Amino acid sequence: MIAQKISNLHQFTKQLFLEKTFDSFLVSELTISTYNSFHIDGRLKREFFTEEEWNSIGSEQFSRWSQLRPICFSLIKGKKLPLSFQIILRLSDSDITSLFSDTPLPAEFDGFFLNIVYKKEELICTSGTAYKQFTMDRSADQLWDQYLTKLLEKIIEL
Repeated sequence: MIAQKISNLHQFTKQLFLEKTFDSFLVSELTISTYNSFHIDGRLKREFFTEEEWNSIGSEQFSRWSQLRPICFSLIKGKKLPLSFQIILRLSDSDITSLFSDTPLPAEFDGFFLNIVYKKEELICTSGTAYKQFTMDRSADQLWDQYLTKLLEKIIEL
């Protein structure tokens, strides 16, 4: 697990809310506090979709950031900064397969997460790896930390 304080807040939030940088990520959940607190559970609701729509979604159980990004941006834009926000993003199964196809993941592996927390004009990104059960194998953590470090460096350098 890594925790990275983002020094270029403007550049990072531009990439997060205005660009497509994180669009392939899934949203586990998010909370934005401005004049109200807004909480979104990213889990898709099966009963909302027709059978055809649900089948076209595939195996995804969460909304993509690309779908929620405009809504979130509308909540934070304006003359005042938000009081805080926390966004928990999850790497999709298809992205995991394409990014880490050369490396076998432990059988207990369940997902890669990026936790973005903004509070008191400070933004911190934390990596996370979920497992279905306890394991001593932390190779997935190391892969994710390396990938995320490169992604954050790229974003900040833009």
